[in-house]
Amino acid sequence: MLTAFSIVTLVASLALLWTRAKKLGWSTPVGAALSLFEFVALGISIVQLGWIGLLIFVMVNVAGFFISGMVGAAQVDADMAVAAAHGGYEKAEMQAALSTLIADNRLTILGTKKRAKIVLALADRSRSPAEIEDMGSPIGMLYVIGEPRSIEWLVERFDTIMRLYGHRSEEAMDVADTLTASFQRSAATLEETIEALVVGGGGSASAPPLATAA
Repeated sequence: MLTAFSIVTLVASLALLWTRAKKLGWSTPVGAALSLFEFVALGISIVQLGWIGLLIFVMVNVAGFFISGMVGAAQVDADMAVAAAHGGYEKAEMQAALSTLIADNRLTILGTKKRAKIVLALADRSRSPAEIEDMGSPIGMLYVIGEPRSIEWLVERFDTIMRLYGHRSEEAMDVADTLTASFQRSAATLEETIEALVVGGGGSASAPPLATAA
C-alpha cells in the first residue's frame, strides 16, 4: 500500500512540474526553501522505491519531454496561422519568416516559441513576411540584451520608432544598434531609452507595467 502511494505521489509530482501547474521558485528565500524541499522529497521517493522509482522518473521525464515538444510545436503552428490571417498572407510565408529567425544563432537563447511570438507581434503591426525577416533578429537581440517587460511591448515600441522616424525595415539593425549603444552609455534602461525616442518622435508613451504582488 505504501509503495503504491509512493508511486502515485512521485508520478503526480513529476507531472505537475512538467505541466508547470506547480512552478519551482528560487527568487525568494521561502520559495527557494520550498523548491529545495520538493527536490529532496522527490529524491527520497525515488530512493525508497529503488529501481522502480528510477524507472518511473526516467519514463515520466521522457514522456514529459515529448509531450511538451508536441504542445510547443502546436502552439507555434497556431501562432503562424494567426499571423498569416492577420496580414492576409499564406501560413507558409510566415513559417518561412520564422525559419529565418530560427536560423539566426544569435537568438538561440530565445527558443522557437518566443521567436514565433516576434513573428506574430510584427504581423499584428501589419508587417509583411519580408519586413518580419528584416526586423525579427534586431528585435530578438534587443529583447535578450535589454530584458524589457514583454516581446509584444518591445515589438510595438520598436515598430513605432521605425514608423515615426521613417526607417525602412532593412534599417532595423542600425536602429537596434543605436538603441543598444544609447542605453548602455547612460543610466537609463532599454525601456526608458525606447520611450524617450517614441515621445521625442511625436508618439505617445506606453502605459507603465502593472505592479506585481510581493
